[in-house]
Amino acid sequence: MDKRNYSLITIISFFSFLPRYLIAWWAVLTYCTLIMIIMIGTSEHIPMEAWRYKIVAYTVKPFARIHMWMSGIIKVNYKERPDICYKKYLGDDWRPTFHGAGIQISNH
Repeated sequence: MDKRNYSLITIISFFSFLPRYLIAWWAVLTYCTLIMIIMIGTSEHIPMEAWRYKIVAYTVKPFARIHMWMSGIIKVNYKERPDICYKKYLGDDWRPTFHGAGIQISNH
């Protein structure tokens, strides 16, 4: 591959990354500004009022999803884990105690 092709690939990847990067940061900054406006007149020693808590609770999910989508993180649909009996390996008194994910993998 010659030098021109590398330059073209670099330019294309830059222009496809830049809009996603800007939208992701827009979501973060917009949400932080929204939270700062909601928290005007509150104290850190007094619990948050119910109406403020509801606004924060209902708005965090859409902004977090926008940020994750633009960062390249997609929603993963989990299927039900198969029911496997480990009694022959772990003894007759073994009981399953957790029915969630078996492993969590992160990029950092």
